[in-house]
Amino acid sequence: MKKNDTVITTITCVGSIFIINIIILLFLHNRDLSTGMAILLENSLVFFGLLLVTMFVAESIRIKKIKGSISYYNDFSNSILKHAENGIAVLDEFNRFEFVSCRFREFMELEEVSLIGHNAAEYLPKSIYQFLMEYRLVPYLESREPVRQTLQFKDSYFEASAFTIFDKEEQAKCVLTIYDHTKQVVMEQQLIDQLEEVQFHIEAKESLLANVSHELKTPLNAITGLSHILEESDLDDRQKEIVSKINTSSDYLLTLINDVLDFSKLKNGTISLEPSHFCLLDLLKDLEQMFQPVASQKGIHLLTNYGFDSELCLNLDRLRMEQVMVNLINNACKFTDAGYVRINVSVLKEFQDTITLKIAVEDTGIGIDPQDLSGIFTEFYQAEGHLTKMHSGAGLGLPICKHLVEHMGGSLWAESKKGMGSTFCFTITAPKYYSAEEKNTSLVPVLQGHGENILVVEDTPINYEVVEDLLTRVNLTCEHAASGLEALNMCEQSGDEYYSVILMDIHMPIMNGYETARKLKEMGITAPIIALTATNMDKEIQMRYKDLFHDFILKPFKYTQLYSALRPYIEDAPVGGKTRLQEDPFAGRDQAIENLGGSTALYEKHLSRFKKNYAQACDTLEDHLTSGHRDKAKILAHSIKGLAGTLGLTYLARSAEVLESAINNGAENLSPQVTVFRDKLEQVINQ
Repeated sequence: MKKNDTVITTITCVGSIFIINIIILLFLHNRDLSTGMAILLENSLVFFGLLLVTMFVAESIRIKKIKGSISYYNDFSNSILKHAENGIAVLDEFNRFEFVSCRFREFMELEEVSLIGHNAAEYLPKSIYQFLMEYRLVPYLESREPVRQTLQFKDSYFEASAFTIFDKEEQAKCVLTIYDHTKQVVMEQQLIDQLEEVQFHIEAKESLLANVSHELKTPLNAITGLSHILEESDLDDRQKEIVSKINTSSDYLLTLINDVLDFSKLKNGTISLEPSHFCLLDLLKDLEQMFQPVASQKGIHLLTNYGFDSELCLNLDRLRMEQVMVNLINNACKFTDAGYVRINVSVLKEFQDTITLKIAVEDTGIGIDPQDLSGIFTEFYQAEGHLTKMHSGAGLGLPICKHLVEHMGGSLWAESKKGMGSTFCFTITAPKYYSAEEKNTSLVPVLQGHGENILVVEDTPINYEVVEDLLTRVNLTCEHAASGLEALNMCEQSGDEYYSVILMDIHMPIMNGYETARKLKEMGITAPIIALTATNMDKEIQMRYKDLFHDFILKPFKYTQLYSALRPYIEDAPVGGKTRLQEDPFAGRDQAIENLGGSTALYEKHLSRFKKNYAQACDTLEDHLTSGHRDKAKILAHSIKGLAGTLGLTYLARSAEVLESAINNGAENLSPQVTVFRDKLEQVINQ
């Protein structure tokens, strides 16, 4: 019964007694007054007694109900705490237990211990008690967020949480909860272990592919080099045909190796794009020149249609774009015996800074059956077995193209009907700009040496013979080191100024190219070191080793690549009356103007300022070196290197870099580097 019900009952009883007494008084008003008063008093006592009994019974019922509710809620709360996944304990300001749930006892293995009133330090594990103390060192705030931490107890892991509450007397109580999430921690660790295992296998596979690539490309480099040498000798028609077939087979094998490596990188997500500025029309011309002999040999027409401005240039990974188009055009030529192969390039969308192109390679070849069309972009899939015998392939080209196009933000698809030819299309969106000057990117730098000494560090004799033949043809002197250790000994005996360039194979037994180059730098050898490697190295990896190597040449390389890499480091001064082709000191001018937003006026302004500020830089540099201020000389060389690179003064920037590197490595005689640097700077200043 509620308190209000008791009050109402009491008022009702009092009212009833009052009315009854009035009636008695009215009934007895003519009778003896004393007798009436006695009766009235007696009745009042009876009724008040009844009233008290009624109130007592009502209050007893109310108290019983309250106790029943309290007992119910206690049992209910205990049931919740018993089955809750969290263990809960409440501690007073002296870290004594005031409440401990069954789950808390179970987690802490304290089921048989009476904890109430005992200090937590006596029973809690060290890790959990330390967490509690760290929390309690901070003043209690009612609004403070709970603090959580993962802790280990024996073989289990718990997430401990602590927060503060206040009782009615404003005494702070610490509520400590713990949750067993051992399964979660174990699962996370298993996932980490699995991830590490997967990463280990990926790295192992990449290492295996790199080693296999090196082992394949090393003899392939010898084959291509020797076939080039043989091709330039006096051959009859039959011999020329044989050499041509050797070159074709070598190129196919190299393509296959690169496809396997690219496929692996794409699957692992480790392939990277290296955007650069290039003229789209130049790319189409290069492709047309590349495939025209193939088309002519098969008696088909190779056509190119484009609907864009001839001065359009893109900022894309040119090599990857070319790789996709080469693959599509090669397939079209391969499966077309009559008719034509046509390259169509059209503009889909053009905005102020970007352009979306559709490139289609159309042929009148054998076509593709509809049931095979959906599978041609699947790895190792080849349409129709008899075609596989007629036209060899690993089934990786199209999947790689699709991955590359998607990696560049585009899409690739095919349209075809059996016996009616095929059209492979892809779209690509790229930043654009327009160049008023037509560029010729296919020019091959000419190299003519003057007897400079080149050290070739190569453990494979046949590869050395190829390099030796290519270098002696341009009047360079070769010396051979069959190992990294032999290279160190030869450089130590000959001194720093003896070798103009060191060509360094990367993969060698005992001491690899990286370690050898590092030791050469430590010895004070300042000659430029060019790495020869069969492993594809993106710009990020090259930047990592820029302090060791001045350039990288990928095996198998063509003679033009070798000459291009060597040319910046071969002395310009005539030797023995011979003269050299005059190089352009402003070779990177066009690219520099593009980097300045295409403003020729702005470029000329910066160039004029550079000439004015650094006209006497060589004299200043020599003064610094003479007075022993090598740090100032290094700063000056570094500044000119950066500015020259920005202004496209490629050869000056290279010479400044070589000079800076020599100063960094503590070379005693800097005369060769200073002489080259002065010559490059004077070429810029005087033009």
